[in-house]
Amino acid sequence: MAWNKSAPTLCLLLVLLLLPPAAPAVQDVPPLTPEDLEVLLGETVFSLDVPAAPLLRALDQKGIRLTVREVDSCLFPGKDREFSDDQILIGTLPRGASGADMVETIMALGGEYMTRRGIGIGSTGQDVLAAYGEAALKDYDLLIYCLPGQPDGPWLVFVMDLEKDTVLSFYAVLNTQG
Repeated sequence: MAWNKSAPTLCLLLVLLLLPPAAPAVQDVPPLTPEDLEVLLGETVFSLDVPAAPLLRALDQKGIRLTVREVDSCLFPGKDREFSDDQILIGTLPRGASGADMVETIMALGGEYMTRRGIGIGSTGQDVLAAYGEAALKDYDLLIYCLPGQPDGPWLVFVMDLEKDTVLSFYAVLNTQG
């Protein structure tokens, strides 16, 4: 029986075809930074740990009317507040000068809100992975990212639609413990 010179090549091709496809490699992405905790709406920047009043005024000037809910704060003298509509929620704590509201949470629930790395409502899980890398913590439908060396917060959290693998909402939170 003569040796067929193309047999080794054919065998190699068959083996390669039978191998499972490799998972796409995640390119090195920079670690989360404090700027990555900002949420954008066009030119308006929502930041954590800043007085809420200027941001709330800017939203009001854009015609965005927010409903206010408040409760007695369990951490500080004064009221914890939520300012929200169907697309955004801004949570505050009374820990600024003279009890001024300071931004604790920014939650995008709909609309054109984006992260600094271009992720918004409807982005895919692959988009999040490409922009932020592997999450520090995955908890059911949550992808939780934290600043290096700060696992207790602040966090950037993506709430995922597990069936469609898309972002349902996302939020940045300080996770102030008092």
